[in-house]
Amino acid sequence: MAQFLSMTPSEVASGVRELDNLANVLRLPDQERFDILNLSASAYRLWQSSLHTVIGSAAPELVRRLSYALPLLRRMAANASSGLVGYNGSPSHPMAK
Repeated sequence: MAQFLSMTPSEVASGVRELDNLANVLRLPDQERFDILNLSASAYRLWQSSLHTVIGSAAPELVRRLSYALPLLRRMAANASSGLVGYNGSPSHPMAK
């Protein structure tokens, strides 16, 4: 089983804000943002707004989910921004044989 570094509450709050910024780039709905971290809407907003002192320390599950999600969302956002050049909004279709 992989070991995850512990994160301070401030680092978790910063990670949630980064996740939210990346989710904005990717246009993820709010519910999907909450589900990625397995947080309720109110807990997500507390972490996002740095009111994490109300919550206290971060659960190991939240740290683990952040450490998985952030690198993936960073790559997705980088790919999305490079793929938007010339994008016309229509879905891609497999090439015909």
